[in-house]
Amino acid sequence: MNVKRILWYAARLLSAILVGFYLSIMIGGLIEGEGISNDGESIGMTVLTLFGAAAVIYAWIDARRGGWAIVAIGVAFTIFALVTAGQR
Repeated sequence: MNVKRILWYAARLLSAILVGFYLSIMIGGLIEGEGISNDGESIGMTVLTLFGAAAVIYAWIDARRGGWAIVAIGVAFTIFALVTAGQR
């Protein structure tokens, strides 16, 4: 197995773990009956998490395009964090 393939699988695995963490928080809140708040921050996190999960699934199907989708979601998370952190 060459280094490039190992890095591709490592990136996919790390992305899957990260999105799984956010999904577990979201699903845990739904199971406990908290639901999803109607404020902008909660809706934004939910949308970005679901898009992130879709990007990870897509990365396992098509590594190149899925990888770029994961990068785009990462940039979107960063911008979202900067915007919401400035509101507090």
